[in-house]
Amino acid sequence: GRLRLSYGPRGWLFASARGSARPPRAPERHEVFIGRDSELARIDAALLGSHGHVAIVAVQGMAGVGKTYLAHEFYARHRGRFGSYRHVVLGPEHPGTVATAMAVLGKQVGIDAAQVDEPAVAEVLRAQQALVHVDNVDSAPAALLVAELANALDDIPVLVTGRYTALGTAAGSGWTR
Repeated sequence: GRLRLSYGPRGWLFASARGSARPPRAPERHEVFIGRDSELARIDAALLGSHGHVAIVAVQGMAGVGKTYLAHEFYARHRGRFGSYRHVVLGPEHPGTVATAMAVLGKQVGIDAAQVDEPAVAEVLRAQQALVHVDNVDSAPAALLVAELANALDDIPVLVTGRYTALGTAAGSGWTR
């Protein structure tokens, strides 16, 4: 299968911490990773390159092509550049809301559920120099959710993986594919 990377608004490629967070759990990784070097290099250039500020990279492809694994491998290769890795998996039928995604992220960074709000979660993620990975962006509602979440997270790097082929194609969306 093929993976596609797309560019989004504000040059995005599309595509003091409060709380007592548990140490970030590294994503599952196998000893051998073969191929996909060009995709890893493009993600690296977009998120970490010097050609301007980039907040989002999206990896799109069919089921089983290795999008999630590619995201895990990217983090594993750049662990020194990110203070933590936060993984949000959207439901395939009902992806949820920004509030539910923020609640997941808030729990991961150690914020009490009663105190979770967008600015508090974003502040902790920023302080942790986190890479946020949003997985299963497989539908129009999930694409809308990830766009709203990226806006709420502002300048926090977000890596998006999913199968939704129309991501960034809506008229006036500002995405360049």
